[in-house]
Amino acid sequence: MTNNIINDNILYLKEWYSLNPSLINKLYIEDNYLVLKENETSSKLDISNFYLPEMLYNENFRNKLISQYTPSDIFNIATVYVEAKEALNISNVLDSPKITSLEIQKDEENKEFLLITTEDNKKYRFDTTNQEKMINIYNEEKNKKGYVTINEFGGLIKNETNN
Repeated sequence: MTNNIINDNILYLKEWYSLNPSLINKLYIEDNYLVLKENETSSKLDISNFYLPEMLYNENFRNKLISQYTPSDIFNIATVYVEAKEALNISNVLDSPKITSLEIQKDEENKEFLLITTEDNKKYRFDTTNQEKMINIYNEEKNKKGYVTINEFGGLIKNETNN
């Protein structure tokens, strides 16, 4: 997934170069980092989980990108976006209940589904044709840190279906 994000970020940054040539050689992507090179110093921002195009949702940013922003401006704006997204993700994980069980069940029509139960005793039905794979994904993550929240599991499933 990270490679897809970085590849998309590289494509967008190259397009931004054509709109604002002052970015060339001063703002670039190296490995998973957006790098700002000013004078003899450089700053790095991990963008492995952030799509630079998300910044284009902001109309003010989009309108000024062509000529008004310096490489430093864009780097600082990207930093704010990444930090805000990380803060929101932490908040979502903290607010999300932990999964206490994951079971294969059958409904009235004999169709199999996953029954997910959370620590607050809420039950969720998840229809999938590959229950075993979903259980394996859950177990792998649970073995890493001891628990999986409902939001984390949703993210894992989304990542799996995007690959």
